[in-house]
Amino acid sequence: AGSRPDPKDRIAVASQMALVTSGEVRGDQLVATLETILRGDPQNPQAHLRLGYAHIERGRCDSAEPHLRAAVKAGVPSADAGLGLADCLTRTGDVRGAAAALAAARNAEPGNPVVSANIGLLALQEGRLTTAIAELRAALRVDPRLLQARFGLARALARSGDREGAATEARELLSQLPPNAPQRAEVERLINAVK
Repeated sequence: AGSRPDPKDRIAVASQMALVTSGEVRGDQLVATLETILRGDPQNPQAHLRLGYAHIERGRCDSAEPHLRAAVKAGVPSADAGLGLADCLTRTGDVRGAAAALAAARNAEPGNPVVSANIGLLALQEGRLTTAIAELRAALRVDPRLLQARFGLARALARSGDREGAATEARELLSQLPPNAPQRAEVERLINAVK
């Protein structure tokens, strides 16, 4: 009987989770609430996911990783855990780990354009241009407003020698950026470089 949670504890956890999902708690209070939830329900995948992202927002990937790994392992039906984990692992240079996290994200949400974009950007970082181009194009077919994916595609095309394709993607990106966007200068440099 000791292995089953007390129903009153489940009500308390659900009440605390409602505070989290409603947005009533933020910042340090959010982290404290999620930690309390996990003390009462250590296997709660949504609490792990949300706590992982709360740590990412504070620039604390070291604290986020175990929570994101727990959410991935629990099979949260969302790509978010894998995407967050991949972000943290990429920051530390763990490309193999990031690729595995993105594979988990793709398994959770096949066809998610953000996952495809991140796989493409990671492939570009590794110099795997064919994969990068294919993944970034797939992402943009689903969501043409993924600006970082479009910039990555322009860079991948330029590196592959497709200067015309790179210029076309960069011009499309310029047309999507606001006139005062700080990224415009970098996109214009790319266009000039592939002329």
